[in-house]
Amino acid sequence: MSTDKTTKARKGVTRREVLKIIGAGAAGVAATSVLAGCGAAPAAAPQQAAATQPTQFTPVPTVTKEVTLRHWMHLAPPDPLMHQFVKDFNEEYKGKIRVEFEEIPWDGIYQKLTTAIAAGEAPDTAELHDNWIGAFGKADWALPLDDYVVKWQYKDTISQALLDTGRTGAGKPMIRLPYSYVVTFLYYRRDWLEEAGVKLPTTQEEFVEACKAVTRPNENRYAYGMRGSRNGQFHWEPFIEQAGGAYVDENGKVVINSEAAKVGNQFYADLFLTHKVCRPSGVTDGWPEILDGLQKGEIGMFIHTINIAKLLTDALGDKIAFAKLPKGQREASTAVASGFQILRGTRYPDEAWEWISYLCRPENQKRILYNPDVSFIPVSTAVADDPKFKEPLYQISFESAKSIVPLPLWLPTYGEFVEKEWSPTFQSVLLGKMEPDAMMDHFAKFLEGEA
Repeated sequence: MSTDKTTKARKGVTRREVLKIIGAGAAGVAATSVLAGCGAAPAAAPQQAAATQPTQFTPVPTVTKEVTLRHWMHLAPPDPLMHQFVKDFNEEYKGKIRVEFEEIPWDGIYQKLTTAIAAGEAPDTAELHDNWIGAFGKADWALPLDDYVVKWQYKDTISQALLDTGRTGAGKPMIRLPYSYVVTFLYYRRDWLEEAGVKLPTTQEEFVEACKAVTRPNENRYAYGMRGSRNGQFHWEPFIEQAGGAYVDENGKVVINSEAAKVGNQFYADLFLTHKVCRPSGVTDGWPEILDGLQKGEIGMFIHTINIAKLLTDALGDKIAFAKLPKGQREASTAVASGFQILRGTRYPDEAWEWISYLCRPENQKRILYNPDVSFIPVSTAVADDPKFKEPLYQISFESAKSIVPLPLWLPTYGEFVEKEWSPTFQSVLLGKMEPDAMMDHFAKFLEGEA
């Protein structure tokens, strides 16, 4: 994969800076948790299953039956390493614990997981996406992990800031053990810009001009990949923040309908409505459609993270490059941490902890770093001085992490906003059925729990 010349010439981030950025970047993701106020002290760890005790007449030890855990998560992009982790864990814990892994498509996992919980059929462990933390915390669907972490031999290899991304507020229980994280930056077709004689955009004004210069509707070629479907807010949020907007203010009050946020929203919507640099199908395009468009040469720019790099370089080689997001009123990026939870109702909480903490052992975190199929940033500081972090993709992630703006993950309404409300409402704007400012007013009411 190519980078722009400034990226190539940029001085590498030192080990000390990597450690600082990982902690500071994660702190940005978790920072809004303090706005939730002080809650109750962390709940006690789940009670351990009582061991079967032999009677005094039994001369031989009790035979322990192998425990089976059900684990659910999505893998997008496909990640053979997770399947290998399951295989290796089952071999190491043979006769004691066995994990049955069910891979669920991204578009269906939230609905399937919440439906299973309601029906009393939840798995023992599952991924817990940033978007869902507020809703899962409010509903008390996941077991607190604090007592497990305190006793864990590797607890000091994950920064407190990253651990706190699994809380729904200051003083609230930790319900997710972090596994990896990623930061947003810009992917772009280097050859398209060169062909049009346009330099790499570093401001939003330059971004619009570059998009116009490379868009050719008669050739079915469009500059920017608009994602109007589920999880499209992930690409919309940086534009709100770059305009000086935010979901909440310093007091935790919802301000998504502030004038600054409305300016950012209008700018983003105008890429489709006014400048017409997005495919008409952008109203309903999801990740599969955008990936297909990028690989086929129908889309030239997209905001995403390090984990899709291989998919693009395999298809486009050096034609695809990457850079920091073009600056608005301020620089802003977003980050997403991934991790795992233990669902309430499991009969085997201790064994479930063995499984999810296994994935965060230093040696397995290093396997994440050297995964040949998908790139993520491991959470363990035990690998923070690894030379692989000098590679350009990690460097651009760390530089983008310096401008992370926190999202209100602790808001109980944020999960439903992301999963069910954002997409159909934004689609109404793109279809001309709702004014952009009215959309932001509606979002404010929804996030406040009034809609």
